[in-house]
Amino acid sequence: MPNRSTQPTVATVPLLLQEWSPLNDLRPDEVTLGSARRVMWVCSVCSRHWQAMVSNRHYRGSGCPSCAQAARRRPRSDLSALQVAPRLAAEWVPELNPGIDLTWYAPHSKTLVVWRCPDCGHQWTSRIATRVAKHTGCPRCTAAARRGRRRGRRR
Repeated sequence: MPNRSTQPTVATVPLLLQEWSPLNDLRPDEVTLGSARRVMWVCSVCSRHWQAMVSNRHYRGSGCPSCAQAARRRPRSDLSALQVAPRLAAEWVPELNPGIDLTWYAPHSKTLVVWRCPDCGHQWTSRIATRVAKHTGCPRCTAAARRGRRRGRRR
C-alpha cells in the first residue's frame, strides 16, 4: 500500500477543493481521495452545506443532494408531448381544451385534457403523461378489443 504522503489529497482536485467547507477540522491537504471520512461540503451552485464521504465525491462523482433533486424535477428534454408522441395529434381536440396547446406541454405533464377517438368518436379525459408513457388509447376501443380476444379464446 502506498505511503499516505504519496497518495493524492482533496487539495489536488479543484472542484473538491472549491466545495470543501471551512467547518471541517482537517485541511484538504490532510485527507486523501480514497478516504471514507465523512466531511462537510458547500455547494458551488446553491451554497447549501451537506456531509458526504470524500471517496464518494471523488470516485463516484457524487455532489450536492439539493441540486441533484432539482435536476430530477426538470424535464429530460426540451421536446413537447406532441413531438414525442405525434400519434396524439389525431385524438387532440382543441375546442374541448380551451387555452391549451399540446405543443406547450412536456411529455411527463400531469395536465388533464380531453381526447376524442378518431375511430369511434368516444371522448375521455386523461393525463398527457399517461398517454405518452403508457401508450394508452381510447378506453372504449381497448375494452371492445379485449372482449373480442376473450371470445376468440373460448372457441
